[in-house]
Amino acid sequence: MRLITDLSHFNEHPAYILGDKITDICAPLFNNFTINHFDYSIRYLKSDKNDMPNIIAIAGGDKNWFRHYLQSDYNFLYNGRKTHSWQSVMSSEALEDAATNFNHYNGIIFEKVNSEYIEFFGFASPNECTPVEFCSNKKLLNQFILYFKDKARDILKTIEKEPICFPKSRFLNIEDSDQPYTEFCQAIRIRKLPLRFRTQEVIFSQREFDILSLLVKGKTMREIASILKISPRTVETYIYTAKDKTNTFTTSRLLDLFADSLF
Repeated sequence: MRLITDLSHFNEHPAYILGDKITDICAPLFNNFTINHFDYSIRYLKSDKNDMPNIIAIAGGDKNWFRHYLQSDYNFLYNGRKTHSWQSVMSSEALEDAATNFNHYNGIIFEKVNSEYIEFFGFASPNECTPVEFCSNKKLLNQFILYFKDKARDILKTIEKEPICFPKSRFLNIEDSDQPYTEFCQAIRIRKLPLRFRTQEVIFSQREFDILSLLVKGKTMREIASILKISPRTVETYIYTAKDKTNTFTTSRLLDLFADSLF
């Protein structure tokens, strides 16, 4: 494996050379939606011996914009909210640059956080359009990502042999700037959470809601107990109460209905 730290010759890197093939793979996306750019990258949370996080970066639609962004001094911004717009995580200079010089006016970034790395999926649109129509359809989004990873498998393997590296200073977590979100959540905080199950409204406590949310994510009762700092028996009691409130007899049915009731 050869770590790439100098991007002055990025045109010779497989991530750039294979960019046109990525564009071909993304053709169904570009042909059916007002989207003209897609990029995919990984940030490893465990640093290498030089204390620099590795990046596997590829782009379709506009590999020149991606090269320009990587070679600039723009920060890689993230906030852990999983979904955010370019406007919320990019500087005004970068936004104007993207729109004026590359016809990318609006973008949406998805973060998929794993224990050892974060995957980033970026979508951008031209002429002041937005990629919201596509990105808000979770089924389409997931299907495209699975399709992309399948079709680009060999390309990803090639790029993995020469991961691009940046100093940690390029990565800026803007979680600390989320004061408006924190204030908003505090302002709308309530003790009772109404959800509709079938034709009836069911009122959950915050604890019941938290436990069901973790169960839907596949967490075990023991894991939930550890996360919420309560006993497994207490978790079991809350699940029993939730079943009683919703007139369900199995946990799987309870979770099906709970997932359906969420926005």
